[in-house]
Amino acid sequence: MSTPLHRSARPGDSWWYLGCLVTPLVTAEDTGGRLSAVEAVVPGGLAVPVHRHTLEDEAFHVVEGTIRITVGDEVVEAGPGTFVWMPRDVPHGFEVLGERATALVLCTPGGHLERMFRPFSVPAEHVGLPPLPEEPPIDDILALDRLLGVEHVG
Repeated sequence: MSTPLHRSARPGDSWWYLGCLVTPLVTAEDTGGRLSAVEAVVPGGLAVPVHRHTLEDEAFHVVEGTIRITVGDEVVEAGPGTFVWMPRDVPHGFEVLGERATALVLCTPGGHLERMFRPFSVPAEHVGLPPLPEEPPIDDILALDRLLGVEHVG
């Protein structure tokens, strides 16, 4: 059984992940495995190639900026207030347009976001974007994705 809680971005709770600021808002541990949610502040130009999750559904609610999201055959230029549902097994990817974007990212069932972000994150020294990594560990990230049931299709 989970209990009510609240969180906001602050050093100690937030992570720096590959040039992004990620704040876990609710984890699988908090929700009995039902849901994970993070606030992600993402620099402009960052793009995630088309992939599909085989074990969970994902959703973005854009809070700030614009994110071009591909879901199946549809491309959405998602601005503030836009909600995009990405069901499991449906290929999707995204690119941040402009200077930066902030989104609430949800996964159900929970656990995927924590397992994906934590191994390549460091605690945020301040609530802001970190410097971009010089050489992200792409091979290690792809290997972890495979373990988490994420298939890259684009």
